[in-house]
Amino acid sequence: MPKPLSPTVTAIVKSTVPALQRHGPKITKIMYELLKEDYHIRALFNRADLGESGAQVGELATAIVAYARNPKTLDALAPTVERIAHKHTGLHIPPELRQVLGDTANDEAIVA
Repeated sequence: MPKPLSPTVTAIVKSTVPALQRHGPKITKIMYELLKEDYHIRALFNRADLGESGAQVGELATAIVAYARNPKTLDALAPTVERIAHKHTGLHIPPELRQVLGDTANDEAIVA
């Protein structure tokens, strides 16, 4: 089981909720566009799910907001979040995504 989040990290994560609610689908769309630039990564995804109205883009945005709202009480989301985290552990948030969140995407928030 992962180490519990500190109160500081929890507060930082929660502080990103308004920006994530406004920009979540745009963030995930940009992330997937960047991932699709790599042929090997692109091959891992169903292309229909990643399009403008693709299910995966919206589902990920919804999951991120739900996590940010309640980072310490994730009983219902835990299996999904753990699966996503396990699959994506080796990936880093590219700096280009900061253009969507602006000042909200400070180094502290990205690490949290």
